[in-house]
Amino acid sequence: MLIAKNKLKNNIVEYILYMWRIEDLLRAMNFDMEAIKSNLIAIQSDDEQTLKEIEQWYVDLINQMKLQQIEKSGHLNDLDEKIRELNFLHFMLSSTMPDENYIKQLELIQPLLEEFRVKSQMDKQTDVEVCLHALNMKLLLKLQKKEVSAATENAFKEFSKLLAMLSKRYKNQFDLVN
Repeated sequence: MLIAKNKLKNNIVEYILYMWRIEDLLRAMNFDMEAIKSNLIAIQSDDEQTLKEIEQWYVDLINQMKLQQIEKSGHLNDLDEKIRELNFLHFMLSSTMPDENYIKQLELIQPLLEEFRVKSQMDKQTDVEVCLHALNMKLLLKLQKKEVSAATENAFKEFSKLLAMLSKRYKNQFDLVN
């Protein structure tokens, strides 16, 4: 909860990737609150009140996942909405209100995006979604201690640059609204 709040405030891309991890962890633990308490909640704080708040946050997430029928796969509606917002901003920066640096980075990664899109069978996903899934895959490969080729590592780095630019602009827009 504390990490998620910080990421939501400061870096929307990190927030989305973090929440995807949380969704996967909850599924892996079969939504068992005892397992969640001992493996996720207990390590986050020594303060009893904070632990209660964190526990309630996990309970709320579980309830949302069940209500939205994403116990097996899929993402919370809130996360999908954030991705739609990023897609809209991506469109704005690449066409309607062009940002030269953003467009340069997008052009640089276009062949890498297409290659990843084909290999991952993501032909219907947007550039933003493909980049997010690529970075999520990088995290999974790291957790599995699998080796990544230099070319793949470079692609991840370039995707990350684009998403960092997008996240920074998102934060600027969000800060202006609030």
